[in-house]
Amino acid sequence: TAPVWSSVIGTAFGIVVVVAVALFSASLDQLVSHPAAYGWTWDYVTSDTTAAQTTPATCGNLDTRLTTMKGVAAVASICTLDLDVAGHPVSGWGYTDLLGHIGPTIVRGRAPKVRDEVALGADTLAAVHRQVGDSVRITGARGPLQFRIVGQTLLSRLGDPEPLADGAVFTGAGAARLDSANSDNSSWNLIVRLAPGADRSDTLARLDAISRADTPLLGAALPAEIDRIRQIDALPIALAAFVGVVALAAVGFALVTTVRRRRRELAVLKTLGFRRGQVRATVAWHATTVALVGLVVGIPLGLVVGRFLWHEVATELGVSTDPTWPVLAAAVLVPVALVAVNLIAAVPARSAARTRPAVVLRSE
Repeated sequence: TAPVWSSVIGTAFGIVVVVAVALFSASLDQLVSHPAAYGWTWDYVTSDTTAAQTTPATCGNLDTRLTTMKGVAAVASICTLDLDVAGHPVSGWGYTDLLGHIGPTIVRGRAPKVRDEVALGADTLAAVHRQVGDSVRITGARGPLQFRIVGQTLLSRLGDPEPLADGAVFTGAGAARLDSANSDNSSWNLIVRLAPGADRSDTLARLDAISRADTPLLGAALPAEIDRIRQIDALPIALAAFVGVVALAAVGFALVTTVRRRRRELAVLKTLGFRRGQVRATVAWHATTVALVGLVVGIPLGLVVGRFLWHEVATELGVSTDPTWPVLAAAVLVPVALVAVNLIAAVPARSAARTRPAVVLRSE
């Protein structure tokens, strides 16, 4: 009947919205809480006032005290330079390992390994109409050179804010191909990863002492593109709560309507010997069935909708589109939904239990 179907559809719709929002929020929280997911694969950006270049070009090797510092597990330099990728101006980063290994975040493909390979951001790939596996012409201080695109990457913040998905990443040797000893469009930064179990306060004090005369230590900084999404994260949650309340109200209305329409059937059941508790149980089972059907339909559909929404947002940001599945939220939703509909069903169930068979059947 119409009330039954409306209650099932209302319940399923509410569950779809709640599950979709839970998946989206879980994926966003995973992104925000893991700096490597937005390109920050190190602990701190620092500097060394005594660091010296061992090659004429800015993108060459560096000699720094950080490589012998206690508590530091890995050190790398990032050479930054202004480039033109197939007519599209971007910032280029060249990674050179000085101790251990620190590489870029790779969303698709792999990181550059040799001097003629490059990884580009999602926005850069879209702007130059290229894909991973294609070749592209990149122009630096030494003129245009051909590179093979081996991955999609992210550029986090080194100092000033950087476009998250618009840039190019090379090996240090690859960046040096585009750099020039006389160029004023390149500079370098040092990035460090602390050793597991290191005395953090002591190590940070040492790093601060080395870099204080130059630039302060910079910890993980959330990109502006992701921060804007995070700031409106409460809106979908509020929407899900509102839709959930509306869905429960719809279920309650449908149960009241069903009890009124089924007075004759309830009267017959009482005539056949049903006690008040059994009549209440009949209405409760009806509500439970509605909830179970809504859960069976709504949870899978909600996961599909949530994954689609996250894929669209993540693609726009240029980060990984892999979702974080809200297993705990889905597991908690099942008993919460069953309890909620049964609490709502208590009122019409009590009314049904008070049905007087003689009066109802006489009126029929």
